[in-house]
Amino acid sequence: MKYRSVYLHSENARHLKKFVPRSEKTRLFIIEKTAILFNKQGVEGTTLTDLTEATKLTKGSIYGNFVNKEEVALEAFKYNFNQLGKRINSFVSKEKHSLDQLFALSKFYRNDFKMMSYLGGCPLLNTAVDTDDTNAVLKAQVIGAFEAVIGLIAEIIKNGQTKNELNTKVEAKKYATLFFELLEGGVLLSKTTGKKEYLYEACDRIDKMINDELKP
Repeated sequence: MKYRSVYLHSENARHLKKFVPRSEKTRLFIIEKTAILFNKQGVEGTTLTDLTEATKLTKGSIYGNFVNKEEVALEAFKYNFNQLGKRINSFVSKEKHSLDQLFALSKFYRNDFKMMSYLGGCPLLNTAVDTDDTNAVLKAQVIGAFEAVIGLIAEIIKNGQTKNELNTKVEAKKYATLFFELLEGGVLLSKTTGKKEYLYEACDRIDKMINDELKP
């Protein structure tokens, strides 16, 4: 299970592509050092001073590698999303059978909740709420990330159906969307309340659906 890249859209995105940073190494350093800030504080809540303090770089160094703060936030989201994808892939890719891959997905969320909380929560959920009515470019990235995750879960189900490892009568996209909704809802409740039981209940529900409805 590997996450596909999420690409830029809109006129603003095309403008960003024309910008030539001074150093790709410095650019990546800035992204890595500020990614957790944007995930925890959002775009508006993260100031240029926050960026300089996190990176120990000057304002000139940051703006020599990014058009503005919004572009840093955009790249930080893509970085956070890719890091999440790598952690999920480390669980799912170990399994060969489609059923085990689906179970590994819920197992990942159980095991990773502590890390996810430390990083500020799920970057998809956080950024979706933060940018819904404020940043069209970043919102487009989040929508693309949602579609990518749902698509990959659906792909696991479809592959399992092809191999007769999963129930061929179920609608892959429908179940993939439901699984994703349960997981993100569980993360939201557990992160907000500090009670992991909400996420665990969502994972239990997914495991039950896998056993009761997806087994051939």
